[in-house]
Amino acid sequence: SRQLVASSTLTYKINKDLTARALAGLDYRLTQDHRYQDPRVNDGFAVNGRLSTQSDWNTNFINTNTINYKKRFNNLHDIDVLAGIEYRKDINEWFQADGQTFPSSELQYLNSAAVPVSVGGQWGASSNFSQFGKIGYKYNDKYIFNYTIRRDGSSRFGENNRYAVFNSFQFAWNVKEESFLKNVKAVNELKIRFSQGQTGNDQIGNNLFADLYSPARVYGNQSALNPSQLPNPNLSWETKVESNLGLDLSLFDNRLSFTIDAYSKQNRNLLLSRPLYSTTGFSSITQNFGTIENRGLEFLVSATPIKGDFTWNTSFNISFQKNRVLKLYDDLEFLPNDPSIRVGFPLGSFFTSEWAGVNPATGMGMWYDINGNITYNPTAADRKMVGSIFPTSFGGWNNSFSYK
Repeated sequence: SRQLVASSTLTYKINKDLTARALAGLDYRLTQDHRYQDPRVNDGFAVNGRLSTQSDWNTNFINTNTINYKKRFNNLHDIDVLAGIEYRKDINEWFQADGQTFPSSELQYLNSAAVPVSVGGQWGASSNFSQFGKIGYKYNDKYIFNYTIRRDGSSRFGENNRYAVFNSFQFAWNVKEESFLKNVKAVNELKIRFSQGQTGNDQIGNNLFADLYSPARVYGNQSALNPSQLPNPNLSWETKVESNLGLDLSLFDNRLSFTIDAYSKQNRNLLLSRPLYSTTGFSSITQNFGTIENRGLEFLVSATPIKGDFTWNTSFNISFQKNRVLKLYDDLEFLPNDPSIRVGFPLGSFFTSEWAGVNPATGMGMWYDINGNITYNPTAADRKMVGSIFPTSFGGWNNSFSYK
């Protein structure tokens, strides 16, 4: 494989408060695969040698241009304003060819193959264009406010839904800087944080919104174009809406600290493949549907019980989380092809008959039926949600010791 990574940044200070910056970056990668099966070994003996070669080219280019204004007034007010545009393009191309029947084991390139087996290749590209802005304000290092807005465009969606607007804001109160707490030596930091915002997701394949035809060989080796994908001009961005409330507290010369975060995340208009009836001639179509919610509470405490030539640092963290499906498509309560995905229940749930153990007298397996009674022959009607692969809580305790 070969790779070239390069970037360049140009910064121009218009005046002491206003700065313009331009960035360009390139990531080029070529990966080649050469697989030869020698005719003197079992895999290649029957066909007198077999060869498969493949080349993958990946090119990623990004250009970001920003202008930033920073100013402090009366030694109390800090203003930070940023505006910019960004362009990104990703190109992927691959080529593969296979051949067999070589005149000599020394000749290991396709031009020596007597029998061409297959050849294939593909080219694809996607691009994103964004405009964004940010306004930040800070008063006397006590009250901090930021607002961000983005308009993102992606070639992976049709013209009607190519662009979407996402915004977010953050607020923080540095309570330690208040007069009633500033001189309390036992408290090194006390900050309350709140944020809420949206982000977009376009991480799907290229051209899934389009009406596509694919080339194919039909009867008599004649070429033709066949329908390969149903169009969906309404395909649009998936949106994640997140809210977070947090607290940071440090005490006793930072030897004891606490961090607490409560969050809520919703993924709306999920980009998913929806199965179709076989009578349509297609197996699926990519659509926006469904909403998933994650809520949780995270707690971290860190301490330095012993500090000196011998130092002991310890930290404990624990997280509680709850995941559930809020909405599917067409007002369905569960997916027809996967009944374990149900409204009101977590993803990764088990939809099955509940195990009741083994009858010690007979050794036969037992289950609970839908009414909670013991049965030896559960039916489909006895299935229910009996758990999830995702834990509702997890955590850890870390300790480090040092001596100097």
